[in-house]
Amino acid sequence: AYRGLPKNNAMIKFLAEEGVKMLLQKTENYYMQDQSKEMYIIDDDLYFTIEEKNNSIELTDKGIDLISKNLIDNVFFGLGLDCHSLEKGTGITIGGYKIKCNLKSVAHSDGDVLTHAIIDALCGALNLGDIGQHFPNTPKNKNISSIKLLEKIMSLIPQNISIENIDASVVLNSPKISKYKSKIASTLAPILKISESQISIKGITSNGLSFIDMKNGWGAEVIISLKRWK
Repeated sequence: AYRGLPKNNAMIKFLAEEGVKMLLQKTENYYMQDQSKEMYIIDDDLYFTIEEKNNSIELTDKGIDLISKNLIDNVFFGLGLDCHSLEKGTGITIGGYKIKCNLKSVAHSDGDVLTHAIIDALCGALNLGDIGQHFPNTPKNKNISSIKLLEKIMSLIPQNISIENIDASVVLNSPKISKYKSKIASTLAPILKISESQISIKGITSNGLSFIDMKNGWGAEVIISLKRWK
């Protein structure tokens, strides 16, 4: 039976490679050479055991604690939320990608709610204030691309911190964004310095619920996870 990370196929494959497996076996044999007298020492020190019969590697509780600590301790999160009114126009920008439609987002900038929510999530996670502090409604920022604003915030992130994942929900009745998700992700990925696979974008509507009026507005919510490297 496997416990902890060895359930990951890539991890199992790596640990089972001939050179790595031999090193692990030598390490285990060293600790196990006098197990009858020093079993309590073995139990205290081991991070893993090897089951040769099933060709498996099992983490001990100590090993699981060590790996979990390294994986979790330096990960932190941010939450961002933005919404704008809609009116008749020629298109809306979502995550830097322009979608042609008969609407436009009412805002001082380009009204890209998804990019604004990402900026707000980053600012929150890094304790950098909020988007309004960095980009007030001045003539300089009138109709500015939200991607340019995101680039400025990205430049404030310390070099030992990286973005691990973005989970975004865009609340919009029309147009449906399902066919644009990959294009939105490919626009954002190079700015955020991550791969498209690290960006999850979900489209949400009011599902015809009469008590939620989504005819004249839209919004986005983003949860972002970051990692601090030592």
